[in-house]
Amino acid sequence: MTRDTIMIGLGFAGLAVLAAAAALAWAAQAVVRALVPILVPILAGFRAPVRLVPRRLHPLLDPARAELPGIATLGVLLIASLWLLFGVMQDLIAGDPLVHADHAVLHLLLSLRVGWAVRLAVGWSALGSGAVVVALEIGIVLWLDRQRAWRAMAYAITAAIGAILFTAGLDVALDRPAPFLRPTGLSLLPFPGTHLAVLTALLGFMGVVICRTIGAVGRIAVVAAMLVFLTGLLAARLYLGADYLSTALETVAFGAAWAALLGFAYLVHPAEAVRPAGLGVAILLLILGVGGVSGALDQRAALRDATLAHGSLIMSRSIWLHGGWARLPRRSLSLLGDYSRPFPVQFLGAPRVLRRDLTDHGWHPPPPWNAATLLRFFGIGTPPGALPVMPRFDDGRLPALVLIRTGGTLPANRRLVFRLWRSPVLVPSRTGGFARIWLGAVSLERIGHPGSIMALPQEVRSHGEARHCLIRALGAPITVARADGHTPLRLAFVTPSRTDAP
Repeated sequence: MTRDTIMIGLGFAGLAVLAAAAALAWAAQAVVRALVPILVPILAGFRAPVRLVPRRLHPLLDPARAELPGIATLGVLLIASLWLLFGVMQDLIAGDPLVHADHAVLHLLLSLRVGWAVRLAVGWSALGSGAVVVALEIGIVLWLDRQRAWRAMAYAITAAIGAILFTAGLDVALDRPAPFLRPTGLSLLPFPGTHLAVLTALLGFMGVVICRTIGAVGRIAVVAAMLVFLTGLLAARLYLGADYLSTALETVAFGAAWAALLGFAYLVHPAEAVRPAGLGVAILLLILGVGGVSGALDQRAALRDATLAHGSLIMSRSIWLHGGWARLPRRSLSLLGDYSRPFPVQFLGAPRVLRRDLTDHGWHPPPPWNAATLLRFFGIGTPPGALPVMPRFDDGRLPALVLIRTGGTLPANRRLVFRLWRSPVLVPSRTGGFARIWLGAVSLERIGHPGSIMALPQEVRSHGEARHCLIRALGAPITVARADGHTPLRLAFVTPSRTDAP
C-alpha cells in the first residue's frame, strides 16, 4: 500500500468526519422540530422539567422560543464534547494506549510528507497562529464594543481566558513534553494546544452570537465554515507535528464544551444588535489577512522546520549483541496504541540481503494492491498467495519489506507473512558508514470465507510455528532466549557478512 493511497484514505476519512458532524447537527434540530408539538403542552402543563434546572435557565425551556432547535444542538455538542474530553483525560492520566498512539500517529504523518501537502499544511497552520488569535480577539472586542453589545463582548473575553487557563493548567498538571517539531510560525501562546482551544472556544461562541439572528441558510453556512476551518487547522497541526493527537482532541473538546456552556448562558439574555453579517465578514477577513501575512513572513522558516526528521540512536555492534538488543521494542505498536505482534528478529544490514536469503527458502513478495488484486478477495477459490497483504503499522511506520510463504507443510488455506520495520537504532559499520537495525515479525494467516461471499485473511493467534519457520530460513542467526512476560521468545540476530550497507 503506497503513501499516496494512505493520504487519499485519510482525506476521505476527514470528509466522513465532517459529514458525520453536519448530519448530527441537522438531526438534532430535526428531532427538536418534530418533538416541539408534543413538548409544548407537556412543558406548559406540568413544568416539571423546569424545576430540574436553575431559575436563570428557565427561559431556555420556554416552549415558545424559536431558538429551541439551536439550544438542542448546543446540548448535543456539550454532551459529546464533555464525553470526548473526559475520555481523553482519563486515558492520559491512566497511561492508556492513547499515550502510545500519540507517537504512532506522529510517525505515520511524518512518513506521509510530500511537498505540496507540507506547503498546504504550513499555510493553513498560519491561519491559526498566535498572531491570528490575538488579532481575532482584539477585532471581535472592538466590533462588539462599537455595537454596544457589551454582554457578548464579556463572554468573548471569557471564552479566550478560560481556554488559556485550561491549557496552561493541563500542561502543568500532566507535564508532557511537546512534539519535537514546532513548525507553527509565530507563537504567542506557549502551551501546547492553546491555539486550537482558544480558536474553538472563541469561534464557537461567536457562532452562537451570529446564528441567533440569521436565517437557516446563513446558519448552515456559518457552521460549515467553522467546521472546515477548525478541522483543517487540527489536521495541519497534526501533520506538521505541532501537536500530539491527544492534545489536539482534548483542547478541541474543551473549546467546544466551553463555547456551548457560554452559549447557554448568553441565550438566557435578550439578543443584542451585533450586525451578524458584518461580524462574520470581519472575522473571516481577520483570519485570512493576519494569517496570510504571518504565513508569508515566516514561510521559509516554517517549511525548513517541517522537513526536520526525528533523530536516530547510535549503538555499537558489540553493545547490541551483548544486551543492547533488549533496549529495542519487543512488540509492534499499532496506530491505536496497542502492542500486538512480537518481534522475533532483529536484523542488521540492508533489507535486500534479507529478501535474498528468504527468497532462497521459498518466500516471495505478495501481489501489489490494485483494482485487479482487490477483486480477488471476492473469489471463493482464490489461493492465499494471490491475495495482497493487509497493511500493518509499527509506531506509525509501514514495513520496508513484506514477504509471504505458502505450500510446503502449510495447509492450502494458510500462508506465512513476514514484515520488516525500521528501528531508530543505527550501528557504525566497518566501511565507515552506518547500518540500521530492522525489526521483523511473522504471522500465520488463515484465509476464511465469511458467508461464502469473499476471502478474508485472518491471523492465527499462535505465532510459534511461523516464528520457527522464519528463523530456520535465516542465514547464520545468533539466537538468545529471553522471557517476555510469561511467554518465552526466541530472538534471532542476523549479521550478514556480505554487506553492512544500510
